[in-house]
Amino acid sequence: MLYEYFCKKCDKVHEKVFKMTDFPNTIKCESCGGRAKKIMSLGTIRTDNDIVWMPSASKVLTKHHERPITSRTEYKKYLRDNNLAPKC
Repeated sequence: MLYEYFCKKCDKVHEKVFKMTDFPNTIKCESCGGRAKKIMSLGTIRTDNDIVWMPSASKVLTKHHERPITSRTEYKKYLRDNNLAPKC
């Protein structure tokens, strides 16, 4: 399953894959080394290759001078950075 972890120290969300029965409540933050806490999210076993709507979302969301969004992680980051999704 794909789980999301939020680090308050650096305000970053990280995605990690663990077994459904074996996931930690906290992980070491990849960005700052702090502790990232598991947050409530829509767990999924899908990969970025499973996102059939990504090309159309990328066209709508990205501006001409921006690099296209190519992954679920980039999509979520874009939404957070542009205040289109709630911050944790």
